[in-house]
Amino acid sequence: MLESFAATIEQNKFLQPNQTYVVAVSGGLDSVVLLDLLTRLQKTWGWDLVVAHLDHAVRPESYQDAAFVGALADKHKQRFMVHRLQSTDSPKSKTEAALRQARHKWLKKIRRQVDGVGVITAHHQNDRLETAIWHAIRGADRHGLTSLQPIAGEVIRPLIKFSRGDILHYANLHNLKWRDDSSNTNLKYTRNLIRHELVALAPQIDAHFHRNFSHWLDHLEVINTRLDNNLDLLLERIGQPNQSGWSINRSAYGKLSGTIRLAILEHLTRQLTAGRGLTRRNLLVADKWLRAAPTGTFTESLPGLLLVREYDNVNFVPRSRLAGPTPPTSSQALVDGQPLNFGRFRLTLVPAEDAHPDLPVLSPGVYFVRQWAPGDREI
Repeated sequence: MLESFAATIEQNKFLQPNQTYVVAVSGGLDSVVLLDLLTRLQKTWGWDLVVAHLDHAVRPESYQDAAFVGALADKHKQRFMVHRLQSTDSPKSKTEAALRQARHKWLKKIRRQVDGVGVITAHHQNDRLETAIWHAIRGADRHGLTSLQPIAGEVIRPLIKFSRGDILHYANLHNLKWRDDSSNTNLKYTRNLIRHELVALAPQIDAHFHRNFSHWLDHLEVINTRLDNNLDLLLERIGQPNQSGWSINRSAYGKLSGTIRLAILEHLTRQLTAGRGLTRRNLLVADKWLRAAPTGTFTESLPGLLLVREYDNVNFVPRSRLAGPTPPTSSQALVDGQPLNFGRFRLTLVPAEDAHPDLPVLSPGVYFVRQWAPGDREI
């Protein structure tokens, strides 16, 4: 497996020589094998490896995992970084998704601290299948089914083409020791239910299920690339980039079929915001608005985007690029009992005891009033 692992890294350019990488090690079978493989190739490639372990503090014995990984890092003569989630930085929800986000956030922080070029994780072929099934159950689209990529931003998964059987065989061959997480058998977690029930039992129906499903995902990735390339060409025909994001011609957009219009909206949203929180309902609402909205109006129906119609064009503006409110150069004081006219509004300051019960009560301080800006909601 070592030779195949080295060939995979070189052929796919997963890792570069003479660079610093953070290796996420939980202490389980997969990450222990990953660290062993990387350590054996370290001298040849000139890597500086930093072993990172996050203790989620969910299980009473989790500190033992941290101690095990620390000893493993010492054995391999690698730098070791460890952190235990405290109440101040631990997510309020202990769901798989919340803990995963906390882990990714900390690993990226460590990568910046050590000036590394990437974070290496031990995701393998079985994880890829489980993720695809999980997302299929949740109603994910073609991108969701293939979301576990070998390289995703700064995260690198060099074991993605190797099965868990390959990894277990390597560990036994080299007498490696690892820690078994007791929570991995708890079927209340969706991932475990998929792993121990769906994926584990599927080969009883078709002995080649894992191989066939993996090949199907490979094929879907190729299809996704071709579709996205064609959508890029179509976007260039009906719109163009601008300083704030992207502008689409409504007339050209309206001539497309409903399926293509939704595909365009999804593709553009993914380009501008990575598509987080995007649903089919979002796309349908945005499509309806885009074809019927009068000029000068806007919508926030696509997560992370502001859509503004200007004559026959619609501008797609990422919320992160919206200019914040500009402090006024002068101000007028609101005085009790003295109305203040501001544009089409008439503002009056009244004592809290005389205010309507549904209106907010302001704390003492200085308040500024500004004109409407893109992103404001109508009340």
